Amino acid sequence: MDIDITLILGSIIGFAIVIGVLVTVHEFGHFIAARLAGMRVEIFSIGMGKRLFGFNNINGFTFGELPDDWDGGDNTDYRVAILPIGGYVKVPGMIDESMDTEHVESEPKPWEFRAKGPWAKALFITAGVILNWFLAVTFFAYIAFVGGVETNPTTSVGYVVPGTAAEDAGLRTGDRIFTIRGDTVHNWDDIMEGLFFDDIGSDVDVQLYRKGVLRRLTLSGFRLAEFLKHPRRFTGLVNNRSATFVASVGSDRAKELGLQPGDTIAYLNTVKIFSYDQFRNYVVARPGETIEVTWKRGAEMHSGKVTIDETGKLGIGLGEEFNGIPREFTFAGSWSYGWNRSVSILTGFFNTITAIFTGKVSAGDSLGGPIEIAKQSGLRLLSGDFNGFLAFMASLSVVLALINILPIPALDGGHLVIIIVEGVMRRELPTKIKIYIQYAGLIFVLGLMILVLGLDISRWF
Repeated sequence: MDIDITLILGSIIGFAIVIGVLVTVHEFGHFIAARLAGMRVEIFSIGMGKRLFGFNNINGFTFGELPDDWDGGDNTDYRVAILPIGGYVKVPGMIDESMDTEHVESEPKPWEFRAKGPWAKALFITAGVILNWFLAVTFFAYIAFVGGVETNPTTSVGYVVPGTAAEDAGLRTGDRIFTIRGDTVHNWDDIMEGLFFDDIGSDVDVQLYRKGVLRRLTLSGFRLAEFLKHPRRFTGLVNNRSATFVASVGSDRAKELGLQPGDTIAYLNTVKIFSYDQFRNYVVARPGETIEVTWKRGAEMHSGKVTIDETGKLGIGLGEEFNGIPREFTFAGSWSYGWNRSVSILTGFFNTITAIFTGKVSAGDSLGGPIEIAKQSGLRLLSGDFNGFLAFMASLSVVLALINILPIPALDGGHLVIIIVEGVMRRELPTKIKIYIQYAGLIFVLGLMILVLGLDISRWF
């Protein structure tokens, strides 16, 4: 297996940024809600496990663990812990993943979690989820307001990459898609939604025009994991507004041909080129052949002949551009877009989980763990696409919010269920029961983490 050191370093840095921001925002929500409710916050931790370093108003900045008898009173120890798998805000009088039962058997103090009413407790528990949702909406709104959202007003297929889900499903170069699942499509975004996010895992009924003839197809084989890895190619489906440009010229033959960085490849012989994959596949299949290359520079067209080397290369670096049309948003409109985009991500993730449990798609094709998150973070960070990196982070923030609010012990949703039950009963559950619930939740969450980590390892290694 080839090792890409740049990608590994980029993945580590990208993962640290993404997880650091999402966890900090989530825990900051809990922190602010606790302060507003009059609760003391003993620890604000980014990461789990042993304390690496931190700051508080009593000791200042220190490395390592604090003394076992440390009492900050109204002060909080802000720390970074050794395991980058989450974070927590510790308030006295609450049994959480730390299993700390201090204060829970005595009469509650005014600053403790136990002393607060159900509404204050519920606000504290849900504040992290609320802030993760707000972060996602804000990031999507920023992208829409500052740079606009690129839309692609075409429904025609420029190229189908061989061996991908698009080819397996029966789509072909030149197809013009008319309807998906009975709904008329107007642009490439409609096609993405129809193929990959509506009723995930089910066969897709499509009407399309092929060489002027209306045809009906039932498509299958689309895998959400492939879409997430290559979202702009839609698992092998390239629209006819995409283009391939010259990023670098490395060989003498390419320089003699006259190619320059920034040129857009129009044709190889008489074949119109839309994507990097199409260019590569065409050239690799013709080692030693002489072909005619046509390219566009500014408003002018140029052409010339060149011989492909015996390894099937021309000696140029290529990039892809998608020639979308930016849609501009007002300030208010950008927030509406941010909300709707977040809802779309939420719906897509929920539909994916439903499809996994109903057997329509496999967990291995659809779920990603820390390795997958790190790799995707690294790819977006190294690409220099700041908005793409923000969109990825916003999508993960939505997923983090949904997972945390699920009624699973040890997660925020599990704590919320206990709060509701105690509110109805008008008394606290016994401490032992709370501890058993936490243990059960921790075992479940740990099992889930092992599962997704195993899927990551099997997928990439």
